Amino acid sequence: MDIIIDRAGMGLRMETKHCLRIEKDGSLLQRIPTQHIDSVVLSVKTALESNVLQALNENDIPFVLLPGRYNKEAVQLEGSSKGSIVARSRQFRLYENEATKLLLIKSIVSKKCQSIIYAAETLRLEGYRDIEGFCESDLKVWLRKINQAKGADELRGIEGAISRHWFSLMQHIIPIKWAFFNRNRRPPKDPVNALLSLSYTLCLSELKSAIQWRGLDSALGYLHEIVPGRPSLALDLIEPLRPIIDLFVINIVLTERVDLDDFSGNSPATISAMEQPIRLSKNGRKKFYIAWHQWKQQPVIAKARGGKLVHFCNNEVAADDFDLKRLCYLLSSSFSQLQASIEQGAQLCETQKGDS
Repeated sequence: MDIIIDRAGMGLRMETKHCLRIEKDGSLLQRIPTQHIDSVVLSVKTALESNVLQALNENDIPFVLLPGRYNKEAVQLEGSSKGSIVARSRQFRLYENEATKLLLIKSIVSKKCQSIIYAAETLRLEGYRDIEGFCESDLKVWLRKINQAKGADELRGIEGAISRHWFSLMQHIIPIKWAFFNRNRRPPKDPVNALLSLSYTLCLSELKSAIQWRGLDSALGYLHEIVPGRPSLALDLIEPLRPIIDLFVINIVLTERVDLDDFSGNSPATISAMEQPIRLSKNGRKKFYIAWHQWKQQPVIAKARGGKLVHFCNNEVAADDFDLKRLCYLLSSSFSQLQASIEQGAQLCETQKGDS
């Protein structure tokens, strides 16, 4: 389970070596064995004893401190690494080999395009008939362009164009009252972008922990170039997942699990002016985290209408409902692909070395 601390006056300490004690104003609120904890997320000031961090690290439990302001980065404790130096050395060798690096970038961009096709199909099955031609025409053309691309910069340009195309569809789907006109961040200027930013941050924290646990370097990406302090590999891996996370945000907006009154920064009447950063209110955060937790617990595969299945990340998943995906499953799927690509790249490097 995910432990999300979002109320003032909370405290965390270890009652025993394997039991986390959660307190409210010094009084016991809950005891949770560490074996049942998937992650700990703090979004408010919390009294925290140092042995809590030690226990989380020893048990490989991700710890995330969300920023108080959207122009700051989340602070994360990623746990110990279970991988070997061999995996990291292969990761670097793959980066240095232009041919295999290009293949991996193509794979990432292609998977993102496929997930957008899946997401659009999900929306169509939910009754949005006016987007019938969205994935059939434009996106399948982009898939051909990806396969024909000759360089990394060309692929980055294609990925940007695909993302803009997808966000234009989201703008068409989301009611005008939400004032979602484009993707913006740091800070987000409308409620939908605030939801997207928070969802991406939570997903990235899980990816960074998965990367650390497997002994790879989160800073060494392929699609995303190396920038000091940026988790480029995690950003690579989240790209195919973004449209699926976007479906979660679309769902909670359209079903009104959150509404405009759940945001602070601008009143609903002036929200389109985008004058100030938009943030979830205390009540809005509670609604969001409940929805997020429930979404992550959804079954991986469920029957689709008419038995129709769509391929996503080399796995069959049903295109039936917004909350069909289980995030951890997709993270594992994407990471398995990267591991396979690294292995293939290492083998190709060895072959080329032997031929030279």
